[in-house]
Amino acid sequence: RSSTTDDPRFHVGWRHLDAVREGLKSDVPRLPEPSRALVENHLTALRRLRDKVGMHSKMQAVGAVVKVTVEQGEKVILFCHHHATAQELTVHLASVLPRQLPPRSPARSIWKDAWEAILPQAGDMYRHEGELRATFIDWLCSDLIRTQTLLWLPAKTKSAGHLSTLLSTSKPRQALGKVTILEAAKELYHALLQSQSSRQVLKVELLPGANGASRVLGVCAPSKNENEGSLFLHNQQPDTVISIFNSPFGPDALVVTDKLSEGVDLHRYCRHLIHYELDPSPIRTVQRNGRLRRVNSWAAVTKKPIQYAYPTFRGTRDHRLVQIMKKRIDSFSLLLGGVQDFDVDQVDGSEEHWRNEVVALAKGRLQKTAGRLRARRRE
Repeated sequence: RSSTTDDPRFHVGWRHLDAVREGLKSDVPRLPEPSRALVENHLTALRRLRDKVGMHSKMQAVGAVVKVTVEQGEKVILFCHHHATAQELTVHLASVLPRQLPPRSPARSIWKDAWEAILPQAGDMYRHEGELRATFIDWLCSDLIRTQTLLWLPAKTKSAGHLSTLLSTSKPRQALGKVTILEAAKELYHALLQSQSSRQVLKVELLPGANGASRVLGVCAPSKNENEGSLFLHNQQPDTVISIFNSPFGPDALVVTDKLSEGVDLHRYCRHLIHYELDPSPIRTVQRNGRLRRVNSWAAVTKKPIQYAYPTFRGTRDHRLVQIMKKRIDSFSLLLGGVQDFDVDQVDGSEEHWRNEVVALAKGRLQKTAGRLRARRRE
């Protein structure tokens, strides 16, 4: 199995390593001596090391950052290249992000009465619309969604009427626009109804976050562990989770593979993207970043920058891959007429500092010049 010794999955998590170890253990009885004894000794040493190191250091560090970001009221999307890594990261984040349990008052029945009073019917265009609306209201009254919504309300309430007023006038998360909690719920409801796959989820399944067990969702191949099943998207169509992630409600952290790196928008309520694991192609990295770089993005609404992260530990194979990726992306920027950035980690001495100042000045002048350039039509 020497061909797997440099598998990139070994550098970002332990789940795939554990799977390879189990495969080797099953092969040991069929090996001849002295290979059998040698492999057994290696497996014993690997088991002792795994028991000693515990959680993968990169996963632990990223989990701590995601926890702080989510506690600040932000959503986070994390991209992985392999399903095994995405599974492991999802499970770890679920253990890091504490469950959200609402206070006893107002009771769930009051929430249900409030949403029943203010959430309008979609009309007669959808079959079983009453059943779908009831499922959606139950989701709005789940532990996770109620706890989220309470954080956005300016005052406490004990009556359905007062709660209805607050839901109709208060803004979700840190929105600076005119969208209220009710308007956001109506927009999400109609988005779910417009997708045939999402309507099926409303009919036969719980929406992501309905069980209240986790604030993280993995859009990848589900884990084989039955206890982890609720952490992953079960249907093959991602329309439902995309609609929910583009609303202020639902899971705060979304772990995805490159299936969602192209052709979908994830920008409505998210400005934090973490490249936990990179695809070798710089095009894929640029496509991932494009999920948040959209008109009317959450960054534009909150007037805060989009945050991209490439977490690595210095000196590792993972770190080298990020350095290569940045150089490739810079090359694309130069081809498109941009100016190559200097990696801060590589800046050393007054000469490099002076060079950075020159590049910054050149960038500023290019931006001003580009704003004045106009195509002149020939007479």
